[in-house]
Amino acid sequence: MMKWSVIAWVSVPLGIATWVAIADDVAPGRSSWSSDFGPVYLDVSPDGSVAGSYPKFNGTLSGNMTPSGALYLTWLQPTSEQRCNDKKLGTHYWGRVTWAPTDSDYSLKGQWSYCDSAEGSGGTWNASLQGGSLRPKLW
Repeated sequence: MMKWSVIAWVSVPLGIATWVAIADDVAPGRSSWSSDFGPVYLDVSPDGSVAGSYPKFNGTLSGNMTPSGALYLTWLQPTSEQRCNDKKLGTHYWGRVTWAPTDSDYSLKGQWSYCDSAEGSGGTWNASLQGGSLRPKLW
């Protein structure tokens, strides 16, 4: 478990205040999550691009985060239960995942699908923050 070094009450633009926890060894925008499909690791760049992984299925994630915190990603794996007709980044095993943070950014509510199927047709994919920060430093 990660050791938190600073916990503070912070007021941010628009008059919204929140608790912020900063870990010693995790850069802003880098986070680890406990999810329905095992651990998930996300890196969010200041431009909103997202790269990630979920080791249980040798999977990777890529996509974008909106300023409101919604994540629109593509998942990719070496194999899965359904093969897509088209290849993405060298594999026929991919789909979409969308995550929306809760008000606190400490959990993500999500849905996933195979290939280009309807959003959520694969089921839910939820996650709880284990360490780090979802938001990049400039946000």
